[in-house]
Amino acid sequence: MKKLLLTLMTVCFLSACSYTHMPTTNMIALSEVDFSKRSIREGESCSYRIFWLFGPFGDAKFTEAIRYAGISKVVGMDANYKNFLLFQKGCVRVYGY
Repeated sequence: MKKLLLTLMTVCFLSACSYTHMPTTNMIALSEVDFSKRSIREGESCSYRIFWLFGPFGDAKFTEAIRYAGISKVVGMDANYKNFLLFQKGCVRVYGY
């Protein structure tokens, strides 16, 4: 019984919560995006916080994600946050040509 309780407590403490935010401003119709001519690139930039107090460590910026992927025309973006027991990871993802 003690092993089962210890296992359940460990699973609960090591589980994570995540949140994805997709902004709804400046929306474009997907019919305007030409998927046949070019391949869509994806750029990601992340930052970390320890104990939700110290940080951010890293660069979760829209412009860094664009620069990383070499995108000249942005067609979409989203943000993703994952919360763990001791730290948080936040990422910005950009899609474009």
